[in-house]
Amino acid sequence: MRLISAKIKNFKSLEDVELDFRDLTIIVGANATGKSNCLKALEFLKELLDRKSFPKAKIIRNKYLRKNNNSLSLEINSQEKNIPINYKIDISTNERDLCSVKEVLEINNKKIIDIENNYGKVWDEDGDVNNQQDYHSLIEGLALEYATVFGHKPITSKLYNFIIHWAFFDFDPKILKRPSYELNKIHAFFSSLEHDQDFIPERDYNGSSNEEILCAWSDEAQDKFQAINRELTNYLGINLKVIDKMITVQETDGKEFDFSDLSDGSVRLISYYILLYQDYLPPLICIEEPEQNFHPAMLKIIASILKSLSQRTQVVIT
Repeated sequence: MRLISAKIKNFKSLEDVELDFRDLTIIVGANATGKSNCLKALEFLKELLDRKSFPKAKIIRNKYLRKNNNSLSLEINSQEKNIPINYKIDISTNERDLCSVKEVLEINNKKIIDIENNYGKVWDEDGDVNNQQDYHSLIEGLALEYATVFGHKPITSKLYNFIIHWAFFDFDPKILKRPSYELNKIHAFFSSLEHDQDFIPERDYNGSSNEEILCAWSDEAQDKFQAINRELTNYLGINLKVIDKMITVQETDGKEFDFSDLSDGSVRLISYYILLYQDYLPPLICIEEPEQNFHPAMLKIIASILKSLSQRTQVVIT
């Protein structure tokens, strides 16, 4: 399945935006024109499907709605084996802090889902307009997942899985340089907490498992580990070693230092190589300003990695 286009209205700073997507899509524009919010709108759609309840109207109004508006809409057009798919969500709030959500799915120009506030109609994908069923869910949330249990909906199911596996990467050097044992403690702490029902977390991928992945690859996938080392030796003059399940960096002259002492650009480059050598890639990868922290001489390398990724999956960058 492929993402073809998106329409975004009244989301954060975006008033009315249309985007077309290719294998590699680059969203360009001056600072503060909303490039980042284009990615955040796609991420918001994913989070709405991922969570099992709608955010409160106050959260929608304060965090996501464009100023002086009471409704927003997100619409995507995708394609599965030349079959067009249109999925649209309209969210509105009112003065009583109530949130209304309308959800419509059309596949091959035939309506499959037409639901508002968990009430509505669903149809099979076989084209029989008489095969209509009433839909009412006691579970607050979008119907795209739950409607698949009503009749024959293989493309509907594929669309749901397509969207929830979109990935939004944010390789923050401060996190990338933290030892994996510290990050494991943090992850264990937060996973023990109950989720705030009024909060939609920023579910981007920050590379916090890089050291763990490299250690595993050094044992179980040495071809990948050595491939990354060849790239790093070629471009940075360094080599990675695993000592007591920790990554140590070795320079060509034999000097060694801690992984956390690498430059910001170096740890980000390693993150991109780890992503490139993954067996499985998400169906859509979004990265904000991938050139951050890199010396201008390294930008051709980053461009080459992004191009290679786009030959295996769709990539969107700002």
